[in-house]
Amino acid sequence: MHLDLVRKVHPQLMPLHVLRNAAAGRPWLIESLQPEGSLVLTYGAYGSGKSFYVLDKALHLACFENYLDRQVRTEGRHSIYIYGEGADGVAARVEAWCRHHGVAEDEILFAGYQGPVNLRQRADVDGILGAMSDARISPAHIVIDTLAVNAGAGFDENSAKDVGDLLLNLRYLQSKLVAPCSIELVHHTGKADAKTPRGHSALPAAMDAIFSIKPAKQGFTVSCVKQRDGDRGADMNFDLLPVDTSKTFLLMDMDTCQESQVEHKRESLVAIPRLPDSAAQTRNIMAGEKITAGRRAGIEVAKLLSDRYGDDSFPVAEFGALMAEGHGIVKQTASGVRRWLVDHGVLVSNPNGTLQPGPHINDIN
Repeated sequence: MHLDLVRKVHPQLMPLHVLRNAAAGRPWLIESLQPEGSLVLTYGAYGSGKSFYVLDKALHLACFENYLDRQVRTEGRHSIYIYGEGADGVAARVEAWCRHHGVAEDEILFAGYQGPVNLRQRADVDGILGAMSDARISPAHIVIDTLAVNAGAGFDENSAKDVGDLLLNLRYLQSKLVAPCSIELVHHTGKADAKTPRGHSALPAAMDAIFSIKPAKQGFTVSCVKQRDGDRGADMNFDLLPVDTSKTFLLMDMDTCQESQVEHKRESLVAIPRLPDSAAQTRNIMAGEKITAGRRAGIEVAKLLSDRYGDDSFPVAEFGALMAEGHGIVKQTASGVRRWLVDHGVLVSNPNGTLQPGPHINDIN
């Protein structure tokens, strides 16, 4: 009997032409960084910056925006962030990221899922699937922060059985989604060996990509230590930028009927790619990047607004209006260009939602 006919009954049997197609590799969720439908491990010591890195990546994907000038493939699907603790901290970090990048919350397809969950229990995984189904969410990227918190009480990281049960449920979660989804686990380093992820070797062996986070001056360095489907590439350096997320509340004194303003001071950090130290380096980096027609239009608009306002701030809406009127660029594309300009220091996004010329606005042509 022909193999193709046998395969209808035994799909595990793969003729040569099926194997050849499989060998072509999966598409990239993030070009040359993270495969679509992959299992990814990001690990580092306590306080190394790993949560800021994965959150920055997740939010870029949620905006359908290129990440580190790499093309992304989300097709309008969500990023889901499963966190085991600290809902207030996650909310503050997302708010700081949006303020820094000049992004409105309604521009991103991002949702948090409050844990902890037990990823070794099928019922908990079905609960995640049910919540996404009810919300009509089809994720492209799920972050689990951290693995230890969301693997259930009694999880033994050094047990092949416990790790195997966890991996089986992660694959089950992926199999039940309507489109390929990359799951990224945030994990810690071992106490004895700070260079490797904690626990049984079965965990890293099952991963498609692994990223190591090491603290550096004012930020951290990301190194790809495993890339099943491609080259590991160069290290990526990030700074942690403090962003003011303070809020002002209006209080009413019921005895005097007098209103007063109370400011709640708050600050969070945002991971941003490390900017070059000099204007010459900036020109070199920009020259090596893909300057699309939209980005070129954004540079022209930024310089026009700089000439108009000098060092003063201006409304975000004015940038978008000039992009639409002068270049025919729609709002979503203009928002992505604006974030790219902020990331490269051409524009600065202020806490009050305005923009102003950045330190590198005159360093590019």
